[in-house]
Amino acid sequence: MDYNFSDDLKAIREILGITQTELAKRIGVQQVTLSRNELGKGTCK
Repeated sequence: MDYNFSDDLKAIREILGITQTELAKRIGVQQVTLSRNELGKGTCK
């Protein structure tokens, strides 16, 4: 099974029904960092 961090991150956020800004505040990162990771442009590979 392939693991896709970007897809999983976005799916979890959508299940919770919160915006990127809200999730970013909750986990202590900037919204732009969360956005980049959801787009697959983060450092997690």
